[in-house]
Amino acid sequence: MTNHFVNLVSWRYFIKKYSDKRNIFIDSLSLYFCCRLFGFSTKKTSGVYFFHNNIEIENSIFLLSEDNNLFKNNIVLPFWKSIDEISLDNLLIQKIEAYESIVIGISSPKQDYLADLINDLYPEKNIFCLGAAVYTSSNNLRSDKLSLNWLSMMLNDFNRFKEKIRITIKEFLLIIFISKSRQNFKFFLKNLKN
Repeated sequence: MTNHFVNLVSWRYFIKKYSDKRNIFIDSLSLYFCCRLFGFSTKKTSGVYFFHNNIEIENSIFLLSEDNNLFKNNIVLPFWKSIDEISLDNLLIQKIEAYESIVIGISSPKQDYLADLINDLYPEKNIFCLGAAVYTSSNNLRSDKLSLNWLSMMLNDFNRFKEKIRITIKEFLLIIFISKSRQNFKFFLKNLKN
């Protein structure tokens, strides 16, 4: 089963690649508010909190965008510019076979597509698309609980923060003002499980 922690930047992937063999968790405050705006009652499930409280590090393999000395079982993935470049080579498949849980820490929707490829081969494995949550210290759990991760991101990586805010605002405006985006968002909501 694949578990996706989705934000307002990545929701579109799931209307193109619908599957009932996945769990979608609303990870961002912006997506949570958008859901509520459209009358969809849901809860926000933080990827950071989930990661620090539910992932068994010793029994998991981490597929990451950069080397992380915190996890001995990690593979640094190539930098894929787009979904079209993503593939599973024999070495990656061999490493994945040895673990029950796979944690993916790359950007969305690339991590979501990679998870789908892995799930097609190993539907019995637990796959978690956690993105930047795997790089977030457990010291930030309090700010995460208060939904203040954006403040931490702003202070630690202002350029990334600016870009994420720009994309989030753009997505929100598209959903509100563009009919096709609004219809797609309603389709996304229709396929969420409460």
